[in-house]
Amino acid sequence: MCIGRTGISEPTLRKHFRRELNNSLTEVKALAMSQVVAAMKRGEPWAVCFFLKCRGGWRERQDIRQEIEHSGAGGDARKIEVTHVGRKDES
Repeated sequence: MCIGRTGISEPTLRKHFRRELNNSLTEVKALAMSQVVAAMKRGEPWAVCFFLKCRGGWRERQDIRQEIEHSGAGGDARKIEVTHVGRKDES
């Protein structure tokens, strides 16, 4: 073990590893975002959707039905209901 068998106290950890404690989360976030950007550049749809949902203000809707109205030949309204049908491997 690099910190000894009994560990180190919190004040000692903060004293000797201040830079790591201050910067590690930022570095991990930057690494993760660079991977998402690389996937977007490769054209991977999951990365585009992930980015738009997390940072672009997009959201998924739970209601998968969509109603559209069109006028018929005599001007009467015709209602069309569109329902998303998932792939067989989706639950």
